[in-house]
Amino acid sequence: MLIRRPSRHSRAGTSGGCCGCLCWCCCFFLLFAAAAAATGAYLVHVLRPKAPSYSVSDMSVAQFDASAVYTKLVASVRAENPTT
Repeated sequence: MLIRRPSRHSRAGTSGGCCGCLCWCCCFFLLFAAAAAATGAYLVHVLRPKAPSYSVSDMSVAQFDASAVYTKLVASVRAENPTT
């Protein structure tokens, strides 16, 4: 009577090391991206950021040289950030 032993390298029941690792990495990346998107959406919803406003309060010509085509402008700019 001949008894057959199971083969050591049988593929039945194994999940494939490389493919399994790649699948877990992709799942982890997708969960991480979803968590980052949810966090960003939550922060935008809670903080309600507004665009800053700028205004020029004063502007003058400090130096003008027509022969060298040189002009020095002095400007005072005011910025207001309504978010802070």
